[in-house]
Amino acid sequence: MARPTLGALLKSASLWLSMETTQEQLRSMKFDEQMNWLAKHGKKLSHIIALTMPYRWIPTCVMSWVVRHYMKHEYQMAAIDKFVSLLGTDPFMPIIRSAEWTNPMKLRLSQERKGS
Repeated sequence: MARPTLGALLKSASLWLSMETTQEQLRSMKFDEQMNWLAKHGKKLSHIIALTMPYRWIPTCVMSWVVRHYMKHEYQMAAIDKFVSLLGTDPFMPIIRSAEWTNPMKLRLSQERKGS
């Protein structure tokens, strides 16, 4: 797996939200429930996994087909679990705090109320 581009991330997020399943629900499913879920959402799942593949020169539809036909179920579930856990905005919070702290438009202690 590779870090997806912003376009692939947006597409993956919309596909994940269209499945209407949370990560906790997916983890708590029994094997039969997972198989039922996989039968219902398998193509979307394979598309999400294909969007995270590092082979950018291969069309996503081809990679989705390869994932569906050659990737084991355990690997599919592990890949989607890892992807969903990294989908949030938590990794960006230190960057946002740092940008707020170094804001050039904010008055510094040595400046007066007017600014520059």
